Amino acid sequence: MENNRKIKASFILVIILIVTNLLWAWAYFHERSELADQQSFERAEMLNTKVVGFLKMFIDDVLLAQQEVNFDTRLKLENAVRDLKDNQVLAQWDKFINSRTEIEAQQEVKKLLSVLADKIQVISE
Repeated sequence: MENNRKIKASFILVIILIVTNLLWAWAYFHERSELADQQSFERAEMLNTKVVGFLKMFIDDVLLAQQEVNFDTRLKLENAVRDLKDNQVLAQWDKFINSRTEIEAQQEVKKLLSVLADKIQVISE
């Protein structure tokens, strides 16, 4: 009789341990998923901040410039565009800065602005 009680108690204890392990596993994977979502949100937010910052700098220092863009401004813009770490933006930037004519530069700047606008993500929590 006592052996039977010990077996039942052990069985109940094993079932309780299995259930609690399943609950802990579910909680772990749920938190891991939320953490991944939060990290994705933060990356998108960081990219948006960099893209908008570059756009503002480009508009102020190039499009609204009253004179030719100086070397320091070009260097600042070059560093900002490289800081985006986006091959598509960098490729379009290279096309813009390597333009041979003013008309070609105007076309490439339109494409650059379009690519930058496409990089801005709408973020919702």
